Order: sequence, then C-alpha cells, then structure tokens
Amino acid sequence: MNKRTIALFAVVCILAAAVAGLYVMKTKKPGTPGGGTTTKPEAVSSVAHQTKDPGKKTGAKHDKTGDKKSSAVKKSAVKKIVEPEEELDEVDRITKPLDDAMEGDDNAAILAQAKLLMKHPNPEVRKQVVFALDWVGLEALDLITAMLGDADPDVSSEVLSAWSSTISEISDQTAKRNLIAQAIISQQEVLSDEAFEELTDTAGFELDEPDDLWAYITVLQYTDEGNVKRMEILRDAINGILDEEVNTKQELLKSGQETYDRLLKEKQEEEADDNDNA
Repeated sequence: MNKRTIALFAVVCILAAAVAGLYVMKTKKPGTPGGGTTTKPEAVSSVAHQTKDPGKKTGAKHDKTGDKKSSAVKKSAVKKIVEPEEELDEVDRITKPLDDAMEGDDNAAILAQAKLLMKHPNPEVRKQVVFALDWVGLEALDLITAMLGDADPDVSSEVLSAWSSTISEISDQTAKRNLIAQAIISQQEVLSDEAFEELTDTAGFELDEPDDLWAYITVLQYTDEGNVKRMEILRDAINGILDEEVNTKQELLKSGQETYDRLLKEKQEEEADDNDNA
C-alpha cells in the first residue's frame, strides 16, 4: 500500500470516529453522566424524599392512626371539660327547687325538698342536700342523721361534718347525749367503722362526764361483741373514764354503769353545793 492510500485510509478512520462520537453525545441526556438507562425526575424526587423520611410509605398509615389518636385525645379533652359542666347543669336543674327554698329562707320547703332528694343516685345532688340541711341546722337533725350511712365517701364525710356541727348547737347535755347515742344505734348497720369511730369521738368532744360515759355504755348495749373494731373503739373510750381497765362487753357494761352512777352522784352533790352557796 502506497503512502497516498495509507493517508486516505487514516482520514476516513478519523471521520468515522468523529461521526460516532457525535452520535453518542446526541443520545445522552443532561444530568445522566455515563449514559445508559435514565430515571425520571419525579422518581428521583420520590426516592430522595423517602431517603430523608425513612418509612414514609408505612408512615402514611401511621400518620392516619396518629390523626385518629390526636382526634381522640382532643375529643377526650373536650369531654372532660364539657361533661362536668353538663353534670353540673343537671345537678343545678334537679336542685333548683331546693335552692329556691333556701333563697326564700323557707325551712319547711327546704326539708320537703331534702326528703325528696336525699336518696338521689347522683352524689353531687346529695351533697347539695347536705349543704341545705346543714344550713337549716337543728330542725334538720333527723334528716342529717338519716344520711349518716351514705355509701359515697365524700358525701358521708360532709354528712358527718354537718351532723357534728349541728349537734354542737345543743346546750342541754342530757338531750345531746340521747341524740348522739340514738344516732349511732339507729345507723349502726350502715355506718362504716370510720364513721362509727367519728361519731363516738363526737360524744367524747361534746359531752361532759358522766354523760359521755352514759352514751358509750348505751351504744355498747347494741354493739355486737364479735365486731372487734367497734368493741375496741368503745373499750378504749370507756376505759379512759374507768378507774380500772376491763375487756369483755359484760365487764364494760357493769363497770361502766357503776362508774356512771358514782360520777352522777358526785356531780349532783357538787351542783347542790353550788346552789347552796349561791
């Protein structure tokens, strides 16, 4: 092959290579170095988003569940706010005649409404009844006493407070001791041990000797000796007054009565002396 032929062949090869390079450049897409299969921009964006927020697909369900939970929490919060208001409105509606009677300072009407509502199933209503009866005072003592065994602890606590404050209004010791003993005995079956103890303590706070001892031994007569807690309460109260310490019900009754008779005699003699010296 002569030099001219060789030169011509070289030029042809160079041109062929240039054409091939131009073709390759035309078939490439911007932003995809190295050519080959391309990825749509939307797909890239989606993949990138998932990489930034792993589990987004499964997260869609999670988000919906989260929305439901969030909605439930909001509803629950609203419920907690609304329900007491609704309940309060209901209590207000039920106790309106009682409130009207109080505003009118009409004790007869208050007592009549209290009798109707004192066993209402809603404890909030019963609390309003206790408040009204406490406001009336001594005239309402029978109804307050009848509520001493209320099953709701909050209502029971308010009844005990109202009962104690009403009892304290009585100045006559004999009348007071009779009412205290009668209240404990009449309500004994429905009283909790705590309420029984509080009523017994009231006798100690409100009564002077020997009236407190009289109340203790009177209640003891109606107390089952098998009731360990209540026997302990009464035993401690009675032994706190006796000159000796006794344990059984019969011993407590016997020693209690003897001590009561002695103390009563001493009290009467002192009163007689005071009258003579007056």
